[in-house]
Order: sequence, then structure tokens, then C-alpha cells
Amino acid sequence: MRRLSVLLGAGTLLIALAAPAAASSPTSTTIVLVRDSQFNEIGWSATGSFSDSGSWTSDFRQSGALPSPVAFQTILKTTETSALGTFRIEFQGHFNLPAGHDFGGTWVITQGTGAYAALHGGGTWSEADDANTGNLVFTLVGAVHFD
Repeated sequence: MRRLSVLLGAGTLLIALAAPAAASSPTSTTIVLVRDSQFNEIGWSATGSFSDSGSWTSDFRQSGALPSPVAFQTILKTTETSALGTFRIEFQGHFNLPAGHDFGGTWVITQGTGAYAALHGGGTWSEADDANTGNLVFTLVGAVHFD
């Protein structure tokens, strides 16, 4: 009986040690992407769960008009690159002329490399023009976590 108890205890310990590590809790993050007035990507920066900055590229875009002549939807996939690694963001957006040129939507991080290999999260985004530079500033607000 004692031997059975020892074996069960050892088995329980092995199972507990073999359990996968838990993901970190999602925390607030702001990511800002900037384009110039010719729509060239300038750079990105992040604050919150992680702080970093670097360059970015637009890898895929699909846009289409809705049945309305004053609104359209778009899907954009980007890659953000820094010295620490890369991560990809997929944007879904909408533009509505009657709503005061409202341009925004949702975003989600789909994959990463290096320090960002385990990065996941998403949120909402909006675009605003910088009156001083003419740059387009995309502000992403949401929550991210590392697995």
C-alpha cells in the first residue's frame, strides 16, 4: 500500500511538472503606425505591454465598395519589424464619408518571430491626419499577451 502511495505521488508530481506554461495576462497596448502623404510606410512604435519601434510594410490589401456609394471596407495585412523580431497584423476597416470621414476598424496580431514569436492580441484602430506633417497616423489600441 505504501509503495502504491509513493508511486501515485511521484506520478502526480511528474504530471504537474509536465504541464505547459500559462500565457501571460493580456495588458493594454498602443501601437502607432505612420505613413507619409504619398502612403509610404514611415515607421511604427509600441507602448504598454512592450515598448519597441521599427519599420513596417504592407503585404496585402483588398478593398471594396459596399452597396453604398459613400462607404467601403478593407483588409490590410502588415509586417512590423524591429531588432527584436517581427510580427504581423491583420486589419479590417471601414470608411464612411457621411460619418465625418470615419476611418477605423479592428486589428489582430496573427504571427511573430524572435521576441514576438508568442505575441497575440488585438483591438480597435483609427486613423487621423497630422495637420503639421501631412502624415497619416494609425493608432491601434487593445490588449496583447505572450504565450
